[in-house]
Amino acid sequence: MRIRVLTLSLALVFLAVFLPDVTSQEKKSSGKRIFDWEKEGDAEGWTPITFESEKKNYPFIKAVAQSDRKANTGKGSLEISIESSTEKFEAAGRAEKSFYAKPEDWSGYKKLTAKFYLTQHSTYLEAYLAVQTGDKWNWYQGKSVEGKEEAWTEVSLDISESKDLDKVVAIHFILKSRISGFTEKVYLDNVELHESP
Repeated sequence: MRIRVLTLSLALVFLAVFLPDVTSQEKKSSGKRIFDWEKEGDAEGWTPITFESEKKNYPFIKAVAQSDRKANTGKGSLEISIESSTEKFEAAGRAEKSFYAKPEDWSGYKKLTAKFYLTQHSTYLEAYLAVQTGDKWNWYQGKSVEGKEEAWTEVSLDISESKDLDKVVAIHFILKSRISGFTEKVYLDNVELHESP
């Protein structure tokens, strides 16, 4: 009897020590994380739209900042402040990161993903990702995804057919609204590149 108990105990110790932790594996990402906003006060170069000629098309993102209020993983994310006019329907806003001074090489990757969080009563918002590449600033955008109230939603962009991925000059997170006249916060986290589409 003692031998059986000892054998069982040793087997349990072996399982605990040598088998992989499934829970921790599920939390690991299959991609290369390029933005996660973990450093306090660091927006990692992201801004509201900077191109004056485009502001009229994407006017309602007023500010972005690193925040510890929400996080998909870790403790930080990018807080995006939205303000939509009641007088004029402003259908979209754009937060972006420019690599113009030092373009990124994403030629080994097929997909870009990110997670966004909608606060309570903001289910009227949709989001999509876009990138610009090459000397001509080629524009590629993903499908619009409807966000979920008080939940994280993944948004993705297939870049497998994109040209000039060895010279990525900008990345954009774009929000669209189905209503006007509101003030809201949206949180962006875990922007990642993936080798598989």
